[in-house]
Amino acid sequence: MNKLVYVILTCIFTSIFLSSCVKEDGAGVPRAKSLFLERSEYNVDLENDTVDALTLRWIDVMNAKYRVYLSNAYTSDVEEVSGQPVVGELNTLSLKVPYAFLKDYVEKANLLSGNYGSTDAIDIFINLTGIPIDASQPSALLPTGSTIKATIHFKK
Repeated sequence: MNKLVYVILTCIFTSIFLSSCVKEDGAGVPRAKSLFLERSEYNVDLENDTVDALTLRWIDVMNAKYRVYLSNAYTSDVEEVSGQPVVGELNTLSLKVPYAFLKDYVEKANLLSGNYGSTDAIDIFINLTGIPIDASQPSALLPTGSTIKATIHFKK
């Protein structure tokens, strides 16, 4: 008799615990993907790097258009990175940023002149903004767009 009561109570408590795990929107409904970069820092050597300085990879949130641009903490210079992202595995996108483009940005903004700290090294930012295309679709992005950035460390 005691074993039967124990089994019944165990079944009741197990069903209560399992039912509390199911959310209102149903079990197995995935959360909207967040915008996330593969790396938060890159190193570029102005003397030795050649063709492709870096490949920017991020999670595709599926309902977004993307804008990739360079900026820095010293000037208001912003430069849009051109090119089409390439679809990768597991819903990722990637964009190759040519070395010459990064070097031109640093030279145009005159960042290694010594006016902004060291003439041997400088940091710039590569920014990725995701803007929702269809507001009726679920998205982890803000309605006006969400921006994430990575730091590029330049050394001379």
